[in-house]
Amino acid sequence: MGRKTKAMNAMVTCRRFTPAALAVLVVMISACSGNEKAAHPVYAGKNVLLVSIDTCRADFVQPYRESKAKTPVLAALARDGVWFADAVTPVPLTVPAHATLLTGLHPIQHGVRDNFNYILNSTALTLPELFSESGYATAGTVGSIVLSRRSGFDQGFDWFDDRFAPSDYESYQPVVERNAARVVESATGWLETWQAAGQAKPFFLFVHFFDPHMQYNPPPPFDQEYRFSPYAGEIAYVDYCLGQLVDYLKAKDLYDGLLIVLAGDHGEGLGDHKEHTHGLFLYEEAVRIPFIVKLPKQEGVKTGIRSGQSVSLEDVFPTLADLCGLGPAGTNGISLAPW
Repeated sequence: MGRKTKAMNAMVTCRRFTPAALAVLVVMISACSGNEKAAHPVYAGKNVLLVSIDTCRADFVQPYRESKAKTPVLAALARDGVWFADAVTPVPLTVPAHATLLTGLHPIQHGVRDNFNYILNSTALTLPELFSESGYATAGTVGSIVLSRRSGFDQGFDWFDDRFAPSDYESYQPVVERNAARVVESATGWLETWQAAGQAKPFFLFVHFFDPHMQYNPPPPFDQEYRFSPYAGEIAYVDYCLGQLVDYLKAKDLYDGLLIVLAGDHGEGLGDHKEHTHGLFLYEEAVRIPFIVKLPKQEGVKTGIRSGQSVSLEDVFPTLADLCGLGPAGTNGISLAPW
């Protein structure tokens, strides 16, 4: 089949479930799908958009909470699908968390343990590789240099934009980054190319926003509206820019049939438990993340659902593989398709 052979697949374990709970899960899967539907998922061949918002606390966004940052676009995505109220990251660091997002493996398995001096091993099967092998056009654009090709994150992408301007290297940010507007410009530019090529293949597009990471400097008018909480302003700004991408997709008649998974990679301390950023502790403010699945529009499919199922970034890979009919995935996660 052309897939990488992985000895680490043998390390994959069932987690978060007792034997009794697993038995219930088997019954639920059977009741929800049946053998025919399990073999032929509803969303096979659909375009897929995977969105990561770096350093995004769940309790700062709608629909998780109403009062901190205005995120009407995230709230609208939740109304068009399912949002998981109890979602966590296995590690509150950008690079290992994204390695988990794209492989479905725990950091102990994929081997990326910190933001620096680690490279995602080429033997790991990534989501873009899986989609590419299944006939998809694959593209990715990132907001921070820490997720660049030099760290191994270009694996499986036909097109991967990790280009930064000279001025990005001269900024006072802790790491080199570009803002959400430029990331959206990059993503829509690739979509224009994909459409011009005749849309012969469905696409898998990965979009990464880095703005909520420190330093918190939201642009106008978010700097004034959120002058007492610039971190919230950064999240509101990302939501606004994501809205520009959604508007583009709607204008091109791509939104209704699109499968979107949106997740944070980790949270932020903001002084809670005396941690101002992230990476030291595993308190809720650092590990709880938003996790939203926007479903392709289809008659008879309920949307706007709040799920209490406990989920992790490890579940993104097997969920997309299941929903898109890409075959079984050797990961540490579980498919959330039954939910």
